[in-house]
Amino acid sequence: MEGDFLLKIVNAETDLGRVGKGGSNARFILCDDGSEYIVKYEKNQGQRLFINELVGALSGNLMGCVVPEFSLVKFDQEFINSSHDLKDKNIKGGFFPGISRIKNAVDLCSNQSIPSDLENIHKLPYVVIFDNWVINKDRNNCGNLIISFSNGLKSFYQIDNGHILGGPQWNLDSLVRIISDSEFQPLFASIADNVREGRFVSEALWSLETVDDKSIQDLVSQIPAEWADDVEVIKEQINIFLSKRKNIVRSIIMENKLKFRYCEWGFFK
Repeated sequence: MEGDFLLKIVNAETDLGRVGKGGSNARFILCDDGSEYIVKYEKNQGQRLFINELVGALSGNLMGCVVPEFSLVKFDQEFINSSHDLKDKNIKGGFFPGISRIKNAVDLCSNQSIPSDLENIHKLPYVVIFDNWVINKDRNNCGNLIISFSNGLKSFYQIDNGHILGGPQWNLDSLVRIISDSEFQPLFASIADNVREGRFVSEALWSLETVDDKSIQDLVSQIPAEWADDVEVIKEQINIFLSKRKNIVRSIIMENKLKFRYCEWGFFK
């Protein structure tokens, strides 16, 4: 790995079973640091799934979104042999994308309202800004926003980045084509309806627009070489994509202010 920051690498020790009913077949994995991770180990939704998970988690963290810690989870052959599911599917050893498991959490779905007493509800605009930066097509599906109940507090986390960059089937040509896409990305109405103050939208936009090119370069440098044959070309194109996209998100938000029905824009800058 290169870059000014290095991803945390943990070793898988115990397979704790499948996570819900999601199409990615993610699993709960206990690792050698004593923590549990949600790990995606199949590219059954598209060849770029692993890259999307890494880029989404790190770019979200870079602009200050509420995201769980991302790590690379290493599967060795001994661990694979200890799991009937992994062994039966002929999974090979290597690095897989994992996020820290947020316990005491429930999925938020489209027919549910966001609790008004979330302690980090002012961070909801970051979800919208992030999704329009990385072109996330999947925020309006159950399980991509979770509500955590811990120590008497309610908090939300944004998770599941498999469908950023236009989806996990992207290629180099499609990334070039969608860089200037001005379509407002899908989200739950309850997210937009709980964006109440323009100053928090301003804060989220400022947080994105001040992300520097060096930080983006460091981010894409973390993509493991084993995840793609043409990884260096992919890194270069994702770097261009993220750098250019961050400069057009403000105009997308301005053209779609009416989607935020209850937002007071008087303090927006």
